[in-house]
Amino acid sequence: MKALRQFASDGGTLVALNDASRFAVEQLLLPVRNVLEGVADDEFYAPGSIFRLELDPSDPIARDLAAQSVAWYEGGPAFEVLDSSAVRVVGRYPADPERVLLSGWVLHPERVAGRAALVRVKLGAGQVVLFGFRPQYRGQSIVTYPLLFNSLQLTSK
Repeated sequence: MKALRQFASDGGTLVALNDASRFAVEQLLLPVRNVLEGVADDEFYAPGSIFRLELDPSDPIARDLAAQSVAWYEGGPAFEVLDSSAVRVVGRYPADPERVLLSGWVLHPERVAGRAALVRVKLGAGQVVLFGFRPQYRGQSIVTYPLLFNSLQLTSK
């Protein structure tokens, strides 16, 4: 972790997908909170569902993509921003809990409604990109692959 922190602090970009985002938040002490941390399955559960995703097309990660998209959600985190000067929300779930789920099922979607699903966090001269979903999940990800590829091409400024 010391080497990863140094890499990002020196201007590098780290990309963490789904559960790896939890690890990055904890180990790098990033200014976001996983709102699903410690939540029991009877309080929130989505075993593999397609969630609606609202993107910020002005961000380089979401460039050339529609503002309304989808993401394969499977047990990942959902983020609360603790320091808006260091965190940029690139994608979030709809604020209306009734609009979160597109396909599959979810128990208590209000837990993630309006929460960040994809963020960029400044870390020194670099950044950490946190995906709260799986952008590379099988064929379902054709619409989210560009988010992953664009995050890999980021340069710190």
